[in-house]
Amino acid sequence: MVAMSDAKTLLSIRLNGKPYGTMAGSIAALLAERGIDSSRPGIAVAVNQKVVKRGDWAATPISASDDIEIVQPFQGG
Repeated sequence: MVAMSDAKTLLSIRLNGKPYGTMAGSIAALLAERGIDSSRPGIAVAVNQKVVKRGDWAATPISASDDIEIVQPFQGG
């Protein structure tokens, strides 16, 4: 049986302008959940219109209703 304090909660956030449900507790966990290699250069993250420094991703919690933007370069044309 899982103790209540160990249970994860599905959070409803906005990710890149669209509703998204996540179990991630931090920016770093959200990136991992999305399959984004956080060590790759050029990735930027903003939470509620404030840029979060790469070094703070693991310590920045995600809360319900957060508006998160993840920007990453990609090739194509």
